[in-house]
This record gives sequence, structure tokens and C-alpha cells, in this order.
Amino acid sequence: MDPPDAHPGADRLGPIHSRPVAGGREIEDVRAPQADAGVRDGAAPLRVLAQTAYPLSAPSPRVRIASFTPFLRPHGVALDVHPTMTDAEYAVISSRASALRKSYALAAALSRSLRWRPLEHDLLLVQRLRLLTPFPGVDPPRRVDVYDIDDALFIGSPSSVNRPFRWAKQEARRCVEYLRRAKLVIAGNAFLADYARRHARRVEIVPSCGSRRAWPIARTCAS
Repeated sequence: MDPPDAHPGADRLGPIHSRPVAGGREIEDVRAPQADAGVRDGAAPLRVLAQTAYPLSAPSPRVRIASFTPFLRPHGVALDVHPTMTDAEYAVISSRASALRKSYALAAALSRSLRWRPLEHDLLLVQRLRLLTPFPGVDPPRRVDVYDIDDALFIGSPSSVNRPFRWAKQEARRCVEYLRRAKLVIAGNAFLADYARRHARRVEIVPSCGSRRAWPIARTCAS
């Protein structure tokens, strides 16, 4: 995928998120079309609400969902990316903080999700999970149009600091529920797609894409 600033409509785009890395270099400069960005043939855009438990500081939703925003808009797709956790809450969950602090962070994300009223949309896309812990009717939701999976959640993937709380996340069970409910599953590779086909009606493979400017390809010489 070429960097967003190479897109013909880049002058009409505004930043969603960019994250500094070592040496002051930034990874993606993800940009989102403004209201005046053109839509092909003047048609009303297909409105897609993309929800994920993870903030855009996490690579998965940033690379697999948010970075596609400027490329979809000219094709009539308006993508609204809505993480349910803030950077600060996710930092607590990813740390060695106490179970009480992590419970507060999860409760805050759930409360915000229950109060939030999304804009009208045509399709619901969920990337990985909607919440980090299950909640009836919210995660998994009753209706899922598109489910994006880029990790073997059906095996379970808690980090070492959260392994004692694996029972609360119920990641494997919820992943299977998402696969069964989704009209379309987008898998990051063939291994994930093969498993998804056991439960899902339709599965397509879309690898994670990165900018060659942000991550130059290493060149080596054979000795």
C-alpha cells in the first residue's frame, strides 16, 4: 500500500492518528477524508461503522482498518473508526497494574460504549473484539456484517501480564461467535481463513498492509 500522501485526494484529508517511534520518525500518517472529499459518481457513500476494543495506538486497528480510510472514500465508502478504549485505559490493561485498576479501566470502556449513540450506518464492522470482556448484546453484538481477524483469538492470546485473567476475557468463545454471526469474515492470512471457514459463511483473505516509506524493505547481499 502506498502512503496516504500519495493519494490524489490527499490535500482534502485530515489526520486521524500518527504515532511517534524511536528517532522521532512517525509510523503511518493516517488521514481521513473531510466532508467535502469527493465520492465517485456523486453517489451517497456506503457508511461503515468500524468498532474495536483497541485504540489506534495499537497496530492492529490502525494498520488493518484506519489506514484504509482515505483509499475507500473515493470508491463510495465512508469509514467511521470507533475504538471503545482510550490510550490511557489500554495502557493500564497492558501493564502490570492491579486487578482493581484494570477493572476500573474495563468498566469505563463498557460504560462509555453503552452511553455512546453511533451515527447512522449501513454496515457494522468489528475488528478483533468490540470490548475486551464480554457483555450480553454488546460483545458479541447480535448483528455483525463484517468481522476482521488478524490473530488466532480462537486459541487465545492474552499477554503474560493478563494470563491470570484469561477466564474473564473468553476470547476463544467470542471469536467463534463472531465468525458464526458475521456475513463476511476478513482474515489476515490463510491459516486464520482456514479456521474461519469452519464457522463462517464467507471468508476473504486481506493481509495487513504497511507503507514502504515507513518500513523500508531491508536489502541483503548473498555472500
